[in-house]
Amino acid sequence: MMPWRRALTAVSFLFVALAVRTGAAQEHPISLSWQAPDTCPSRAAVLQEIDRLLGGGQRTNGRQRFVARAQVTRAGDGRFALMLRTESPDGAGERALSAPTCRLSSTYRIVTAFTLLALPVLTGAKGNGCNDPVSIGGDGGGGDDGGSGGSGGGDDAACPGFEPLATPEELALTPMEYPGAELLAREATSSFIAPLDVYERVKRDLAAIHALEPDVAGISGSRSTAGSVEIRWTEAGKAAVDAGTYRAWDCLNSYYGATEFKHFDMPSVSFVYFDANFDDEKLAMEYAKLPDVESAGTEGLSGDGSDACLSIDGEEYSYILDLASGDDCPAGCSDHVYYGFTTTPDGTVTPLGRHENTDPAEPGWFTELEECRRRLQ
Repeated sequence: MMPWRRALTAVSFLFVALAVRTGAAQEHPISLSWQAPDTCPSRAAVLQEIDRLLGGGQRTNGRQRFVARAQVTRAGDGRFALMLRTESPDGAGERALSAPTCRLSSTYRIVTAFTLLALPVLTGAKGNGCNDPVSIGGDGGGGDDGGSGGSGGGDDAACPGFEPLATPEELALTPMEYPGAELLAREATSSFIAPLDVYERVKRDLAAIHALEPDVAGISGSRSTAGSVEIRWTEAGKAAVDAGTYRAWDCLNSYYGATEFKHFDMPSVSFVYFDANFDDEKLAMEYAKLPDVESAGTEGLSGDGSDACLSIDGEEYSYILDLASGDDCPAGCSDHVYYGFTTTPDGTVTPLGRHENTDPAEPGWFTELEECRRRLQ
């Protein structure tokens, strides 16, 4: 599936969601006003994609007609802002969305997420939560061995009662510009998505630390997981995935913006990938609740290397930056030099010291940051 189709625009997926539940065919459900930069899909492309996802033809009963006015602008920081205003027999609405580009997965993710949350209110859709099929989010991409990868089909229920781990606005934040700072902010706060204020503080702190100690320049947080969920199926679940009829995961795949699927027979496993810096373990727990899933977990990354960790105590942030080296780091680096720092909200950086793994004793600051050290590779 091409990137522009996976994410097309915020508007196209929202419009499809609003129109898909209408009744007998009489007229096209969308009256669209579309203003966007040349780098964004055209109005014709948006409408064409709506028709494609609706299965062709016109899908309204004449009563449910939606008027949509969308304007996409580019801000000074390079991000794209979408202002969407809609009118229907059920009322008017307004939504502001933001994403790094017009076409990439962050745009797809926020619109799909907003759609899943708003659809029951806008259309009166009813269902039983995440075990109901959804039609939002495209085909989701096929797996390596032909298994099902996305949402669609069935009764098109919209997941009312679904309890998300993050809001659509939070989903739109990730991935952030500096993944290492984002990872540290997320891990230190035990959040599903890094809080933006903590991320901004960490980004500033790391820049100051790197300037103060050139030996650790470039070191920040490193992922220990692959940004994916590993699902082990029961026999019935694997058969449904292979047949393309497993619908219970559609809500999760759509809401969190799954971008790729891989399926394997021995053992019966699927990997679901996301273009985001989520807490994979928390997301895996949601997949583990689905029917015909034996277990769900994260896909770990092997190897060793330089890393960093963060501990937050009120307004004081404490960092350990681990400079790793050795002849066989993929198997585990033999040498580690740890640099400690604290920072304050005004940007002051205080070095705590330097500690090598071959030193006979640990300094006090290194011992006190034991919980932080557990997050190092």
